[in-house]
Amino acid sequence: MVKKNHTPKIAIILALICTIFVSIGQLFYKLGSYKVTGFLSLINLLVLIGFFSYFLGSILYVIALKRGDLTVIAPLLALNYVWVVLLSIIFLGEAISLLRWVGVASVVIGVSIIGIGGGYGY
Repeated sequence: MVKKNHTPKIAIILALICTIFVSIGQLFYKLGSYKVTGFLSLINLLVLIGFFSYFLGSILYVIALKRGDLTVIAPLLALNYVWVVLLSIIFLGEAISLLRWVGVASVVIGVSIIGIGGGYGY
């Protein structure tokens, strides 16, 4: 195993795009859940779009892991929470409390600190 000094930017970008696909997948799962009336209705178009979005996110995640350090790439997945909050506000009309915003801010700060520790920043 080769020890790296930092994670390449492309790996971080791929991981960030992965988080967007996974978050979109979660949104489609939620939208698809409204159509669920029984076991067979679990498989509907919206849920399938969610599966496909997760699949694309998984592919990007594996590619990002191939190019970058696990200790940098894996924590970036926490950004899913940020995107889900934004998507929930925009598409579901959900209200977000101040305490949740504090949580979102702490995730962003934490991911930024990890990114700096990955070889970028100060």
